[in-house]
Amino acid sequence: MFDSANSIDGRSWPTKSVRRDVLSCASQICSYGELVLVDVDSAYLRSKIADGVNLKIWGPGGEQVFVIPGAYISAFLAEVPAQRP
Repeated sequence: MFDSANSIDGRSWPTKSVRRDVLSCASQICSYGELVLVDVDSAYLRSKIADGVNLKIWGPGGEQVFVIPGAYISAFLAEVPAQRP
């Protein structure tokens, strides 16, 4: 289960497990798929359009690193309405 998220530059964000599914089990060892919400603020995303983000989510079961390209961030922000303070 993933319970923490950090960027390579040291920023941390709250996470929430939305769904966890058993994908397969063999010899008492199971493989899971998990949907995790990472609450990254839009100001940080805007600051990363040029470089992208290396995001690591981790927890007791291990860790996974995701590379989010700047072009993806730009397209995402173009479709999400601006947040008001």
